[in-house]
Amino acid sequence: MLIPNIVPTQAYSFNAYYLGPGRETIKFQDEFSGSYVILDALATWCSACTLATYNLRDVHDYIKTNDSIRIISMSVDPAADNLVKLKNFMDTYGGDWDYGLDQWKNIRSRLNISNFPSMYLLDPQGVVIDHWRGVKQSEDILLKLDQHLGIGYQPNNTEASQRSNAGNYIKFLYSNPLFIISSVSVVIIGIAIVYRRVFG
Repeated sequence: MLIPNIVPTQAYSFNAYYLGPGRETIKFQDEFSGSYVILDALATWCSACTLATYNLRDVHDYIKTNDSIRIISMSVDPAADNLVKLKNFMDTYGGDWDYGLDQWKNIRSRLNISNFPSMYLLDPQGVVIDHWRGVKQSEDILLKLDQHLGIGYQPNNTEASQRSNAGNYIKFLYSNPLFIISSVSVVIIGIAIVYRRVFG
């Protein structure tokens, strides 16, 4: 199934900066051709991307022994990001998969990426066969992978999955104190507005 509004061919013709051993840039066609790829489009300043990364770690733990599936997290906001910021994000939140920087905005423009985070499933020829926008639970992603690739995922322990997702959300909150402060501030302001309207 091709995704509307996304150019479906030549996704692997792009170059990108690469956070990996031995080289500074990669060509998608050379690095990922022949594999299914989860392309995780993010920006390091995006707090929701942090939570999405925690969920992606659970996905990686499930598929890491499957050599036919690769993951790459790609910052698609080179105006705000650089390799130093991306490496810090990887070291702080990320898992054991590939990271890169879409320095020339080729991927962002080709895939019409406007929301962070967004994830795309590419087939071995680089064609987008599915995508997710916003934060998705690891179970939802694994179900999609099983639908397309038959990875044998069986969501038979909903309680364990819920605990994992709740744990990821707690990690996200602890790693983003500014998010907590801003949320508390919004609540306080809301209470103050209601109090003034009620009591004058």
